[in-house]
Amino acid sequence: MSGSANANLLVNSGFENGYSMPYYWNTWGDGDYLWQNSGAHSGSRCMNLGGSDFALMYQRVSGNADEGYTVKVWAKSASAGGMGEIKLEFHDSSQTKIVEYRQYIYPSTEWLEYSVAGVAPGGTTYVTATVVGLAGTTVSYDDVSLVEEIIGAGACC
Repeated sequence: MSGSANANLLVNSGFENGYSMPYYWNTWGDGDYLWQNSGAHSGSRCMNLGGSDFALMYQRVSGNADEGYTVKVWAKSASAGGMGEIKLEFHDSSQTKIVEYRQYIYPSTEWLEYSVAGVAPGGTTYVTATVVGLAGTTVSYDDVSLVEEIIGAGACC
């Protein structure tokens, strides 16, 4: 989905809306998914991921080859030594991963902003933003964004 430059391509990026889990977010992993109604970076909700195993949440949107994308998120350790990661992934039309870029989330009890960026390779049809809580830790996430940076034809200086 080609949107205007700098528009967040994710829906429910602050985890505010949902029934038993935030709408529009997919989960994978056997860890804990704790949808918190306090302690958020902004709004009233955030996600705690991790626990005894890894836990990740993601959204996949349409993307364009040869365009730049950036995933940003606010995160903090919800447990001592909590570590996680954010990922930017590019997929082809069959949703097979072509390449991924990742940024680790390091322990901090304060909300810090993290980002990871990359250029979509040829064959890209989908772009995925992922937040991960690693096994043995718990990380809080809020305010996730996926932004397309238009760098294709017509880009200038």
